[in-house]
Amino acid sequence: MKKRWVALLTAVCLVAAPMSALAEDILKDTPEIENFSLHSGVMFGDSKTEVKAKEKEAGFQCTDGEKDGLSDRVFVSGMFAGISSSTLSYDFYGEDGVYSASYAFSDDQSYQLDAQADDFSSITEELIKKYGDPIFDGTEEGGVPIYLWTYKNNEMVTGWGVYNFMRQVFSADDLKIYGYNQWLINAGDAYVLIDHYLSGTWFSSSAKWLYEHTLSYTCLDEETAINELNSSLDSQKEKEKSKNDDL
Repeated sequence: MKKRWVALLTAVCLVAAPMSALAEDILKDTPEIENFSLHSGVMFGDSKTEVKAKEKEAGFQCTDGEKDGLSDRVFVSGMFAGISSSTLSYDFYGEDGVYSASYAFSDDQSYQLDAQADDFSSITEELIKKYGDPIFDGTEEGGVPIYLWTYKNNEMVTGWGVYNFMRQVFSADDLKIYGYNQWLINAGDAYVLIDHYLSGTWFSSSAKWLYEHTLSYTCLDEETAINELNSSLDSQKEKEKSKNDDL
């Protein structure tokens, strides 16, 4: 199982690719939201100081993450979207400000799949109300179309949701995807990729499944958004082809 996911990770490439007709249609029909804001009025590009000030003004406590080179992180704990014991993390890179924000919902229900699944369904409904139908909706195991890699200043970095997912892949003994949704929003001068998934990882050392419900927002330029769409569409085509070949 682990080898399969590692292979998928290494297969994703963000070299500029021509936009397919379907990808062009998706971009054309992408919902437009000017001045796209994150939690507590945080905006993409806000500095670490600005993010902490906005969150503290809204009544939340912030904790600095461990800095790794030019990458930095801020954690915010509390109740988000009506789900208690959750964590919001903001990712920063150099002087560019925040480029990604990710919710890890309901940490105290990490071993309760039914509870996590109920929350996942509820959040999915609210996201559809706000952003419309997702461009990708997968509920089968292995239903993740792409993995998000973002390049800044010629260095590869990832959003926290994907970073956490990768951490699980490399340290877990088994992995399942119970639900996945993806939206792309036109924010005027950039695009916002929204990834929402419920995953389960098995650790033989503890003989338990760990379930994680994650929602992440990542700011993309147009070229990266096009590559993400093409990768997603290619993955879906390959999945359909595999089904047809098996039948």
